[in-house]
Amino acid sequence: MLYEMFSIVYFLFLLGTSATVSMVSYPNCDQLSSTELSFDVEFWTTRPYTNCRATSTTKRTSLQSCTEGLLGKFLRQMIRPSKISFKPTGNMFQKTSSNNTKNVTIAIPFMIKRNTNDPCEIKVHHSKGPAYIAKRNQMRPLTQLGRSFINGGQIIGLTLILTVISGVFMWVLDRHKNPVDFPPSFIRGSWQGFWWAFVTMTTVGYGDTSPKSVPARLYSILWMLLGMVAFSVLTANFTSSLNYEIEEDLNLFGKTVAVLNGSLARQVAVSEGAKYKEYKDLNAMIAALIKQKNPPINGFLIDRHMAVASLEQLKNNTLAIGRTIDYDYYIGMSITPPYNSTQLCNVIKKCATDVLKSKDFELTALQILSHSVPVIETVKQTASLFEDYEFLIILLALFGILVGGGLIWEYFYYKPKMERINKVNDFEMEGDDGRKESERAILYTNEVEEMCEECKAKVENIMKEEGKKRWQSMQTIISPLEGFSIIGSQLSSIPGVSSIRRIGSEIPHNVQNLTRKSKKNKKDGMQP
Repeated sequence: MLYEMFSIVYFLFLLGTSATVSMVSYPNCDQLSSTELSFDVEFWTTRPYTNCRATSTTKRTSLQSCTEGLLGKFLRQMIRPSKISFKPTGNMFQKTSSNNTKNVTIAIPFMIKRNTNDPCEIKVHHSKGPAYIAKRNQMRPLTQLGRSFINGGQIIGLTLILTVISGVFMWVLDRHKNPVDFPPSFIRGSWQGFWWAFVTMTTVGYGDTSPKSVPARLYSILWMLLGMVAFSVLTANFTSSLNYEIEEDLNLFGKTVAVLNGSLARQVAVSEGAKYKEYKDLNAMIAALIKQKNPPINGFLIDRHMAVASLEQLKNNTLAIGRTIDYDYYIGMSITPPYNSTQLCNVIKKCATDVLKSKDFELTALQILSHSVPVIETVKQTASLFEDYEFLIILLALFGILVGGGLIWEYFYYKPKMERINKVNDFEMEGDDGRKESERAILYTNEVEEMCEECKAKVENIMKEEGKKRWQSMQTIISPLEGFSIIGSQLSSIPGVSSIRRIGSEIPHNVQNLTRKSKKNKKDGMQP
């Protein structure tokens, strides 16, 4: 015991009397570098605070390997590099309980509570709290849409029930005043009411069905307001299913979360109503969370700057930062002096205070924390149905099939069929026109009988003679119906014959007078 006290007194004497031979320019730090005291730094790599790598042989590394981290830079400005030796440790956020060596043991990084005033715990960086890491949603948009129909079945069912009730109300209110749109039958009328209610809810109506009575119109106004709310809830359900990135609910209450051994994330988990499980490092927590079947944890809590520095690793394991939790604490280092002397802690703390107050270190700390963010592609926080390449390919294939099939049907089936139909119709129309022309060209028998005997005889002779002469040509060149037109045209050669029904020729006008006179004489009982 006397030897230990003598060693401490001797060290303090050397600290006060030794010359200044230091690389730093802080008065309270010169004493640390000028003495023969050495510093053993126990670390574990945690970017951006420490970025040290131990060699495989000695399990020690030089200061140059640790200067990229915030705490490495901090130690470099406090103590001469030749007096520091680094060695990795597995006791994260835990300080050495006792130190019976002549060297000062420093543990980095170390989490310190905000209200702690322990002289052997040096606060370096003020952190606003940890980040909660959860699984990213890996479902395809089409799968998400189908899942939204399943999970949103209650909302869909409620919307349809409200629509049916509204349709029945409208049928009851408007069936007497408007039986055309809302028939008296309950089945037909309520169905029309359901159609009206659904269309009104989604598009404020098409106008094909509209209420007539005053009570029905007043109810329509009420349903429009209620329908907009109901349809908005239904739309929001589908939209949210396609626009979320984190698979788990971000509320920690009642969940099991992973934390690092000895970290203040344990207090955060308990304050959020969660159960915590401790793991040795970040890789162990990631492995537990991405476990395919029955993962033991729902997420994990790590310092927010550690989470930002590990974004690429999280992304590669389909994880993402879900939320940050406000819980103030400090990241720093824990000192265990030789023989647990607190007086040496005060000397080291004065040096640390000088470094922390300097503008140079403040700027350095900001640069380190800012540059710790990895340069990776921006991770979108939403999943869109139309950004799914497989879905896009399906749409393009369906588009090509429908358009190509429609064109083939148009040019190889529909148009040839219509051409055949048009030809048949044209032939039938030509036949109808020929029949009409022949009917107009033929002298009706009763009209011929009403003519005078002389005219009648001449007409019969023409028909006989022309029929004999043109029979052969009518069979080979023209249709029989056209032949009647030719015969009728020959009537124009009869002197005194008037206009009779035919096509393409006119019978002389005096035949009409002759015909009229014949009709008049018959009525009067006279002979022509």
